[in-house]
Amino acid sequence: MNKAFFVWLVLIFIVSLYPEPPHPPGEFKFMDKIEHFYVYAVLGVLYVAWRRKPDFKAFLLIAGIGMLNEILQGFIPGRDMSLGDFLANAAGGGFSVWMLR
Repeated sequence: MNKAFFVWLVLIFIVSLYPEPPHPPGEFKFMDKIEHFYVYAVLGVLYVAWRRKPDFKAFLLIAGIGMLNEILQGFIPGRDMSLGDFLANAAGGGFSVWMLR
């Protein structure tokens, strides 16, 4: 497995499975969706750079990782599963795979 892809994947899970502190008041409401999009877009780029196959299977893998991450967050105190976060994860991964095809 490509080191950069693996390290980025581990970092995603470490950060996202850590109990989340409360958000400060007045924080941009959808900023986390932008963060999810970006993080999974980078994961998609790293996967395509490793496998050299920007195809639908690559998108499914990245989206599946995003789904697993959201499911696991449902078991962490202070975290919850979010369809919106999953969609942002999948969109970021899908965008990067599509751009690299």
